[in-house]
Amino acid sequence: MSTVGNTLDSTNSVLFSLGVFLLCVCTISALYWTNNAVLLNYLFPFLSIVVGGLLYITRPELYMSFTYWIWFITPFMRRLVDYQMGQFSAISVVMLTPFLVTALSLFSFFRFGMLLKKRLYQPYLFMMAGVMYGFVIGFMKNGAFGAAFNLMEWLCPLLIGFHILVHWRTYPQHRTMIRSTFTLGVLVMGAYGVFQFIMPAPWDTFWMVQSGMTSIGHPEPFRVRVFSTLNAPGPFAMTMMAGLMILFDGRNVLSKIAILPGYAGFLLAIVRGAWGGWLISLLFVITKMSGQMRTRLIGLLVFGCVLIIPLQFFGPASSGAEVVGNRMGTIGKIGEDGSFKHRVAMYQTRAVGFILNPLGEGLGYIGGGSRNEDGKTRNLDSGIIALFVALGWVGTALYITGVVKFLQAVLRNRRWYNDQFAIIITGVCISYLALMVFANQVISLKGMIIWPLLSLSLCSRTYNEMHHAHR
Repeated sequence: MSTVGNTLDSTNSVLFSLGVFLLCVCTISALYWTNNAVLLNYLFPFLSIVVGGLLYITRPELYMSFTYWIWFITPFMRRLVDYQMGQFSAISVVMLTPFLVTALSLFSFFRFGMLLKKRLYQPYLFMMAGVMYGFVIGFMKNGAFGAAFNLMEWLCPLLIGFHILVHWRTYPQHRTMIRSTFTLGVLVMGAYGVFQFIMPAPWDTFWMVQSGMTSIGHPEPFRVRVFSTLNAPGPFAMTMMAGLMILFDGRNVLSKIAILPGYAGFLLAIVRGAWGGWLISLLFVITKMSGQMRTRLIGLLVFGCVLIIPLQFFGPASSGAEVVGNRMGTIGKIGEDGSFKHRVAMYQTRAVGFILNPLGEGLGYIGGGSRNEDGKTRNLDSGIIALFVALGWVGTALYITGVVKFLQAVLRNRRWYNDQFAIIITGVCISYLALMVFANQVISLKGMIIWPLLSLSLCSRTYNEMHHAHR
């Protein structure tokens, strides 16, 4: 009876995710072809908040799926709006949509904030305290606007993670919904990414030229570093890495179909850090799984290789295989790589100065659209240094304390063999933390992956322990 129920839940989750995706496509198409791009600029955030609010009130797990889809498609929506208006918007109202929808989980903080005193929720108490310290410093040093926008990037993922942890009793429903959301997300984003590589759409090429992002290749066929529906190859590859790992827990045919476009798009993003993260996740999962689960995982890997490897030798995809092969070839010569040398130089010349600044520069100094004196966006290719810069010594200590407490709670006394999904998402989160040496993995879309998934892993432990205690 429970098997039938799980199958029905899985089917309903897939249908809901598909319905949300089709609704978004229809809305985009209807407004795009009516020359009302300016209207769409404001209507899209408004409708998203209304739908998100209704789902938050009625079905928390459906609200979670809807929120992920908003994160997945909003950059694509922004490009459509800019292309239709014929101008690039450096500050886009559309891009606020994911933060506004995610911020609905702030009501969970108001309703259940007192739970932060309990041991289960304390990691979020420490991390939120660290972020708020960075906001106060940033407000004084960098101004209200930059600090406030950067606060959304840091705080929204924590709020949604806390929202999920509060609803740990509905863990099975959340697990099913997240699994189906990422499965369909990998299929859609991977397929669009392959299309983008072969034949870049005019709105994509317009955005590539107007934004001036030279690191994502050239707006020509077979010369694009795939970013799919997102706004850069890095976030796209990290999202796909998480989704591809979750596919290993797939329970339907759709999860098998998504393998081919998913891995093709993932490789064509040409992000070596995400490739390494996938390998870290895989090794963690293999070491924690039971024998039967490990055999099934290896079978899925072989199945994926059988599908993908032949594409290197046929048709246009051979160009993609050449690009991917050339990039993989640089891994063995990492010491000669320009980006590697840049990061080493940054750690040698800038890390000490930032780390020895006890107060930190606060939120708004990096990210949030902040810029140097020459007008260029101010970024750091290190998540570790970004912590010290944004949060200072005090904020970083609080934040890292929360992370350590989180990992201890997840990994302590876990019956790993009971929940394959929990093993996989924990492996994803550990790989994200390992990749902090390359970029900040705990804010914005990346943060929307690591903290909700880590919360789900903790929900798994709590749910299974309570279920076992009442048997």
